[in-house]
Amino acid sequence: MKDYYQILGLNKEATSDDIKSAYKTLALKYHPDRNEGSAFAEEQFKNINEAYQTLSDSYKKEKYDLVFQYGKKSTGYQPYQTYTGAPKHERPYYQKYGKFDWRNTPRYAKANVYKIDKNYYRMMRLTIGALLVVSVVITCGNVINDHYAEQRAIKEARVIQNKLQLAEVHFTGHEYDSTFQIIMGLIKKYPAEASYSRYRSEYVEKIHKRGVNFFHQRDYVNAIHELNMAKTYISNQDLNIWYMIGECHEAIGSYQKAIHALDYVFIRESTDIVLALRIGDLYLKMNDKLNALSYYSSAKNIFKDRQSNIYGKAFELVVKPEQLDTSYFHLFKKRGRLNYDLANYEEASTDYNWAIFLNPAYDEGFEQRAECWHKMGNSYRACLDWNEAYQRGNRSLVDKIRQYCGS
Repeated sequence: MKDYYQILGLNKEATSDDIKSAYKTLALKYHPDRNEGSAFAEEQFKNINEAYQTLSDSYKKEKYDLVFQYGKKSTGYQPYQTYTGAPKHERPYYQKYGKFDWRNTPRYAKANVYKIDKNYYRMMRLTIGALLVVSVVITCGNVINDHYAEQRAIKEARVIQNKLQLAEVHFTGHEYDSTFQIIMGLIKKYPAEASYSRYRSEYVEKIHKRGVNFFHQRDYVNAIHELNMAKTYISNQDLNIWYMIGECHEAIGSYQKAIHALDYVFIRESTDIVLALRIGDLYLKMNDKLNALSYYSSAKNIFKDRQSNIYGKAFELVVKPEQLDTSYFHLFKKRGRLNYDLANYEEASTDYNWAIFLNPAYDEGFEQRAECWHKMGNSYRACLDWNEAYQRGNRSLVDKIRQYCGS
């Protein structure tokens, strides 16, 4: 019998980690890929694998240890060595009795024969009776346990039903926190039961629908309450909910809260020009012109990136204004006005350039751009735009033209 411990270079007290480590070292050493053509390495590799498969399995190892330990004991036949001085009772048979002859063999007494009597039948009856009693006790015990388990299940089902009814009462009374506290407690206690998660989803959906209905009915206060609760318990945040919350706050004049909600959407939808403009407008309503300009500038960058991706870097030369969305015109119109108010006249003139390009009928843009040129000291360009605005029907500019343009 192979000594697997010796093959792996270990003793019988080796731990599983020792066995694994020895196997990895020897398998790497005698691997056929490293000893190509070596019959000895191949045989060693097989022995190492065989040893590891046995010793790494606790059941196989225990069985092997027992067999191996037994095999090491002296179990083979050891012939008697005859010698003259050995006692008679230790000598071989032929020395004690001479040549084998049945007549010379010792006579042994016959073994006692077991008799079946009354005691035998009495013991059998007692044994069978004891087995019957044990069987009855076990059966009765199982019946009692099943009964109590059934009673516990019935009681637990009643408790759960009462909790679900209580959750429905809280939900009807718009006590949403209490409702979800009960439902989440059931989900935590019974994670394998899918129905409680369905209850939760149904409640969230109902709250969401209530909020949307209030929003369409222009009941903005109740809409905010319902939608805020819905987004609290929705796992994947719905940006439409945040957008509606922002519109509700804007409608009731809570501009800062409206900005917070809409900015949450804009961070995740950073290419939405209309949303950037809307947040900028809200900052203007709060008279926060710097933050408003920041969002208008973000909208301008989105516009430029979008057109560059479509037409290339020189998109100004090939883009056709009639093919563009009107939101771009409103962007540059608002940004021009804001830059002018903040004395950023050069930026304002660029914005008005775009506004006039995107909407050639924007007559007021010439007058606004003329004011920017005038503030920057460029009277020539200012006069060109004033005259253009005058030709387009703005007669109020006649005095300004006479004053600064000499005619």
